[in-house]
Amino acid sequence: MNAIIMAGGKGSRLRPLTCNIPKPMVKLCGKPILHYVLDLLQQHNILSVKITIKYLSNYIIDSFENQKYKDINLSFVEESFPLGTAGSVKNAFLDLDINNNYNNNYNNDFIVLSADAVTDCDLSAAINFHKSNKADATIVIKSVSDPREYGLVNIDQNNNITGFIEKPGYSQVNTNTANTGIYILNKKILDLIPDNQEYDFAKDVFPKMLKQNMKLMAYKSDFYWCDIGDLKSFLECQKDILNKKVNCNIKSKFNSDGNIFKSTKPNGIYKINPPVYIGENVKIENGAIIEAGSVIEDNSIIGENTKIRGCNIQERVLINDRSSLIDSIICSGSTIKKDCHLFEGSVVGFGTVIGNSVTIYPGVKIWPQKFINNNIIITDNIKYSNIKREYIDDDGITGEAGAELTPEFLVKIGSALGSITSDSVIAVGSNDSPFAVSLKNALIAGVQSTGTSVWNFGNNFESLFLFGMTSCNLKLGVFINGEKNGVIKIFSEGGLPPTRQLERALEATISSGEYNRCRWNDFPPQLDMSGFEGLYQNTLKSQAPFGLKNIKAIFKSKNPLIESTMNKIISDLGANLSDDIIINIDKFGSSLSIQNKNTNNLKNNISYWQVFLVCCLSEFEKGNDIAIPIDSPQIIDKLAQSYNTKVYRYFSSPADNSDETARNIAKKQIWVRDVLMLSIKFLSFLKLSNKSINQIEDMIPKFCLYSKTILFDNNIISEILNNLTQNNNLNYKISEGILIDYKNGSALIRPFKRGNGLKILAEASKAEFANEICENISELIKNSIK
Repeated sequence: MNAIIMAGGKGSRLRPLTCNIPKPMVKLCGKPILHYVLDLLQQHNILSVKITIKYLSNYIIDSFENQKYKDINLSFVEESFPLGTAGSVKNAFLDLDINNNYNNNYNNDFIVLSADAVTDCDLSAAINFHKSNKADATIVIKSVSDPREYGLVNIDQNNNITGFIEKPGYSQVNTNTANTGIYILNKKILDLIPDNQEYDFAKDVFPKMLKQNMKLMAYKSDFYWCDIGDLKSFLECQKDILNKKVNCNIKSKFNSDGNIFKSTKPNGIYKINPPVYIGENVKIENGAIIEAGSVIEDNSIIGENTKIRGCNIQERVLINDRSSLIDSIICSGSTIKKDCHLFEGSVVGFGTVIGNSVTIYPGVKIWPQKFINNNIIITDNIKYSNIKREYIDDDGITGEAGAELTPEFLVKIGSALGSITSDSVIAVGSNDSPFAVSLKNALIAGVQSTGTSVWNFGNNFESLFLFGMTSCNLKLGVFINGEKNGVIKIFSEGGLPPTRQLERALEATISSGEYNRCRWNDFPPQLDMSGFEGLYQNTLKSQAPFGLKNIKAIFKSKNPLIESTMNKIISDLGANLSDDIIINIDKFGSSLSIQNKNTNNLKNNISYWQVFLVCCLSEFEKGNDIAIPIDSPQIIDKLAQSYNTKVYRYFSSPADNSDETARNIAKKQIWVRDVLMLSIKFLSFLKLSNKSINQIEDMIPKFCLYSKTILFDNNIISEILNNLTQNNNLNYKISEGILIDYKNGSALIRPFKRGNGLKILAEASKAEFANEICENISELIKNSIK
């Protein structure tokens, strides 16, 4: 006997689960729904199957190599427009038997099934029933608990069908036997179905058969049947499979304590309460709890102390630490970040990122490829728009590896940058972690796809990259630091922070997806610029023009390249490699601290800003003006006044050209932004002054810094700052943020780029004064919130 499987529906009631995948191919316990139907057919030796398709048809066709499934031969018939259940079956015969007159072979029966249901019905028994009764059509029926959700079939005591009713209310219910969509039909039924017209079995064909007194019978037996018509029934079917309520085969390597593992059991210290299904290459981190009824498909990751109960986690999903999910569906490629709570019936569409500490209410559906910011409560469906995403924060574009920051996303960033700077060259570099290198390569591909040229400065550290970019007079650069978390920093000319205009253009282009494109033969080659180390080392040496003879120092860093480079530089300059002075550089080359051999004496330690101030002092002594970042300590301005020099400050995201002078000066003063050059410049000053670190500290004014961050749920920054300045008797000036002067210090209040918080940078001669100023400003801010 031949079979026809109807697999053309859109699965609208299963959305967003079916937005990117046809319903028959959605996986249950590692296997698409359609495979359960095919397994059932093979079990009953039905090995010739036609599948009617329409929605995302290629997805179905391409999943079967050589149009085979195990021993079953497959053929596919695609509808050009909706034909209904009966119309699609008639179309299958017209398409595949076009040279065959099916009317000449009325004795052939065939079976029709839906790809929307999972069942273990005894098809052989149903077929024997059909043949022994010489029926024209046999409908397989099943008793259901809530008949209102199904098409019902009325039968007499001899199993003859007497009538139909479609999804009635309780006032019309007179039976609980549902039409399962499994039909055994004689080919002469096809004469009742018009060609190329929407026609349905339950609504049109079967009532017509009753009117014509054709033999229409019902086969009823005790078997499992679940019509996966909505998301609730999808999860119910999953749990029924796990609880062995349906006789079916789940591909697994082994079962353990009632749980099913497709491959090896994931390593780690976690708890599983059976029954659950765990796919291949799944990672479950320590402290996680996987409760009964859950399915975790291939290549997904469950974070530490996360709790999963009765959920369906599709492929390539990342659920981060301390999150809790109850009876939820997470579609493929999505990310749930830390401390999230997803309640019953919630669904997250494919490729969506849910930020930290997000709560999703019961039944809420989030459509594919959305981005939900941190600390949000979602009470309604999100279908047509994002909760607003701003990509750039104060540190750059940041995020977790494999969550916000993926190669796919970096292609978009590269495409956007290439599109908005198509007449320029973009410098690109990264540290040497595999994650950062992968992101860099993806970004380069995106840039090249727009026809924009790329200069690749290799895998090194940020200071070396910025030196190369600046030396080549490039106007735009991107450097990627990445391990578990990543930071993508964008630089404008001179290695300075990008303008607000550039940031807005980048974000708008990513959001719109309107990228420039070029033909294959217009892809520009990337220029290898990784040989800048020698020139950079010479420039580092130039920061100590009189050498470092008699200096006893050593560099230490978790970055071996930085440590070896810097120790070679000072050795070449004549210094003795000794731990009398230890210069600690972080692994990214972005921060430093200096200490004497006696590390227990805090007086012998010097902070980054103290080193910075000493180097500023060395310029002031030469009569030079300097340009520094907006958030540098205010004490630098006072020190400049005593030397009759000037300090200019450039913004982190200028909206206009008001900091143009500062930027022009800063382009020539690389040491301001290069920690390695800063450290050599400091050692040079130490040598030329012939003073100890303690004596150097005595040369600069005493200052202490204290900072505090205040976060807000809503974007009310402008209102807060307005109330702060209008309702308080403050001595302030506005630049990038608000600078408030106090008798014993100052405070700079700067909004975050994303508008979700403020940072207070307090400064005074003593720590207690700085702390007092910070707390005072914090209280004023709280009082400014209406």
